[in-house]
Formats: sequence, C-alpha cells, structure tokens
Amino acid sequence: MSSLADRIGADAQVHRTSRAMVYQVSGSVQDLDFLGWILRTGLAAPDESQFDSARRTAQIDLDQRRETPEGALAIRLLGQLSPGAAPLQGTRSTLERLDPGRVTALWARSHLRSEVRIVVAGRVDPILVLSTLSDLGLPMDGPTAQLPPSEAVEQSTGAPEVIRHWIALGHRLDSHGTHAEHLITARLLGEVLRESPGNYEAAVELWEVGRNRALVLSGAAFPGNRQPLFDRLNALPQQAIDEVTESRVDRISSQIRTELRNSAREPRGLAELVGQAWDMEGSPEAVGALLASLREVDPEGIQQLLDALQQAGPLTEEIRP
Repeated sequence: MSSLADRIGADAQVHRTSRAMVYQVSGSVQDLDFLGWILRTGLAAPDESQFDSARRTAQIDLDQRRETPEGALAIRLLGQLSPGAAPLQGTRSTLERLDPGRVTALWARSHLRSEVRIVVAGRVDPILVLSTLSDLGLPMDGPTAQLPPSEAVEQSTGAPEVIRHWIALGHRLDSHGTHAEHLITARLLGEVLRESPGNYEAAVELWEVGRNRALVLSGAAFPGNRQPLFDRLNALPQQAIDEVTESRVDRISSQIRTELRNSAREPRGLAELVGQAWDMEGSPEAVGALLASLREVDPEGIQQLLDALQQAGPLTEEIRP
C-alpha cells in the first residue's frame, strides 16, 4: 500500500488494535479512484510468498519491545489486566507456530464484506464514494476457512537489563465510571503527579484493554528512590480526590473537547476518531456522544471513581535491577 501511495503523494497505513485491523488511506479527492485501488490492494488475500519476510519483521519488532523495560513491563501488566490475552505484537511462540495457511484462514474469516466498516471524511460526493468502493474484492458472506485449534499462549516477557526499578500499577475500569470520566480522571492524575515531582520519572496512561479500559500509573527510579516512587503511585488516586474541584474538572473537560475538535479538523483525523469510537462503542455517533458527555461530568462522579479505584487497589508489576 505504501509503495502505491508514494506514486501520488498519498499516505497509507495499516495497524492492529485490540478489536480490528485498520486500513487507512488519505489523499486528494481527485485521486479517489487511485485511493480505492490502494485499499483494494491492502485488503486482498495474503500473498504467501511474503510470509517469511513479514514474520521476521514481526519477530524483530517483538524482540526489540521485550528488550526495553517499558515494553516488558507493559506486557507483564497486560497479562494481569486481561489474563490469557496475547500482546498485540504477539509472542515468540505464537509467531513461530504461524504458517501461511493460518494467516489465509484468518483473513477469510475476518475480511468478509459483512465485517468491514468504512469511514470516509472529505468533501466528496457520496455516490462517487460508493462507486469507488463498491468492489473491494472481499469475500461475501458464506462458509469461511476454519482456523487450526488454538494453543496456549506462552507469555514470555523478556528480561531487560536495567539499572533502575520500573514499576507499573494498573487499575481496571470495567465497571467504574464513563468514558468521559475516564479521560478526565487520567488527565487529573497526570496533573497532580506533575505538581509534586520527586526524584523519579512517573506518568499516567489510559489503556484500552479489549473492550474495557485501565488506568496505568508507572515510573522508574534508582534503588534509593524506589519506595518513594511506589508509595506515590499507590497513593495517587487518594491524593487526587482532594484536588477535585468544579473549576478543575470544567477546565480539563474543555481541554479534552478542544483537542478532539482539533483532531477532527482534518479529514484524516476525523475519520480516525469516528472509526476508533465506532469500534469501541459500536456506533459512528459515539464521538458526538462523548463530546456531549464531557460537558456533563461533575466533580462528584470523578471523586467516586477515584475512591472506587483506591478501594479496589491496583495490580502491580515491577522490573528490578
């Protein structure tokens, strides 16, 4: 796809989320037919002659990730947040077991026309879009190739060499709060963390884990500051409860809404936002619903969410020197 896109100065990407394979092309409306051709090329059945090269690339990417403390820590924490789930990058054992037949069988099951969602953003006649994308070369509904029996996932996470302690605390959000409250809470925790820095690095992230989310508090510290880092991360939700005010929640909500709108100003950003929300929430209207719900978040809801996280306690992973 990339080599075709380079011919006309377009952009083409493919990536995997926890729920889907995502194909993206962006370029001039005048090149719409060519953009459709790029999509058809990417969506086509796998070329078995490229299997060995693609698997080597995947193995190299996985090994590089497992050799970094951030990557190894994330893989270990994911194993706790979603037991039995394999990292998006795969594992050494699953990559070694792969063969062209398994990949083709997966394509035949996942790339049915009925399974594809298309998001188009831009000033273009819908009739022209439908004409361009009417034949993407995907199989119709019907019998699909059977996958070989699944095998146990080997969760080898690597053993990176480190000189600092690396710690991650994960809080499941499965039954706590709304998407809007999750976004505001993650931003609030990050602000509170930065307002009282210590002799360590620390950060807050909001992860998507399957169709659920998790708040991840992580950091790195030299041995002498390991305990202060751990104590700070562990106490952060409780500390943040005292920092929740109506003005602060309104300000953070406004910041997030502005960022979402800015992302949607360009067709590519708009298509990506709508696609992500559609995958996660099951509706193409989810972005608009999120913007509306961000306006309705109140301090009490954030405090209740933080209190629930503190009461439940985190899942913890650590890599020691």
